[in-house]
Amino acid sequence: MPLPDSPSIAAAIRRVADGGHVARAMQMCRDHLARHPVDVRIHFLFAVLAWGHGNLLQAEESFRRVIYLCRDHVMARCYLARLLEDAGGHAQAARIRAQMTELASRCPPDAPLPDGDGLTAGGLLRLVRQLDEPPGALPVVARTQRVPS
Repeated sequence: MPLPDSPSIAAAIRRVADGGHVARAMQMCRDHLARHPVDVRIHFLFAVLAWGHGNLLQAEESFRRVIYLCRDHVMARCYLARLLEDAGGHAQAARIRAQMTELASRCPPDAPLPDGDGLTAGGLLRLVRQLDEPPGALPVVARTQRVPS
């Protein structure tokens, strides 16, 4: 669960990371989590920073920790599925992506997803559908429209 001051802490950590000091931002996350070990928002931010810094094992562990602490965290599953897929864990990634899709489908389509930077549940589901279409396939709308003869 995020703590009341979590948004301001996360914003400060992001500013440091955006300034090119990722290792320092990761240490800020560690310091905060040592005092507040169940702050989901900071665990998620740490996972993203770790992945971007090339610490894939730390990133995977942190995304899994977010899911453990917040069972319905859609974005942690989104990132974890991609990380696993990139590492060759296609079966695990497919399972995590299916969970992500199920959770997102339970949300109102216009609901912003926590830690999604404005991405809505409906927007995520549209992206997933596009990724699931075979290359070169026509969009669903185009396939259902009749061609005038």
